[in-house]
Amino acid sequence: MLTLQRWACDKLSHGPNARSHLGSDEELGLLGDSLALGQQDPLHITAEGQVIDGNRRLAAARLRGVETLDCIVIDDLPEAERIAYQVISVVHRKDIAPSDRASAIRDMKLLDARLTNKAIAERIKLDASSVTIDLSLFDTLPEVQEAAKAGLLGPSQWYRIAKLKDPEAQRCQLAMMLGGGKAGRDKTPVVRNSKLRVPLPSGALITVTSDSLEDAVESLKEAIKAMNSAIAKGLEPSTAQKYWADVAKAR
Repeated sequence: MLTLQRWACDKLSHGPNARSHLGSDEELGLLGDSLALGQQDPLHITAEGQVIDGNRRLAAARLRGVETLDCIVIDDLPEAERIAYQVISVVHRKDIAPSDRASAIRDMKLLDARLTNKAIAERIKLDASSVTIDLSLFDTLPEVQEAAKAGLLGPSQWYRIAKLKDPEAQRCQLAMMLGGGKAGRDKTPVVRNSKLRVPLPSGALITVTSDSLEDAVESLKEAIKAMNSAIAKGLEPSTAQKYWADVAKAR
């Protein structure tokens, strides 16, 4: 059961957070100033006042002395459902770090080892290949995961590293992606994306921007799924392209 209620901030408690950090005091201060003028999105909390979605907004409100916040209270939510609810609320946000999204999806899977990547993808409305790529982060060495957490590696890069089962091979690939030499010495990642052109016998030319053939294949799978969906909805090519562009911006 969902109910909208006004709660005092001192009665609310932070719950598990999908983000590795809530932001700087300056960022939270700006959000707090916005909340003081008027709240647009209510927090989602348990009946006991623990935040499911909205830890950052609560921290910002407290920083700026906002006394009360609108909250949607969700009764009788098992832990597995709470994690799933939280994952769904964050994975489609533009400002969520890829490594945080991967961690949130992993938390969901750890609660039920029987869940397949496809089942998780259907639950959180993501492509199954995206879930597979995100979770591959945890098939890498700790230093790779740290680089991802620091924002030095993106999903396609750590997926490439995860395919290397030898630890030393992973270290070498990490060093190359971070610009050569010892991993971590140069904190500016080097990404060598290139355009792959595939001329087909029909005369069509397929162009994919990617840094590996493997990533190109995953991108094409997503493209085929998106086009089939557009066909099913009866969209014209021009309309479909505008829709895909909007979806890409929203991620």
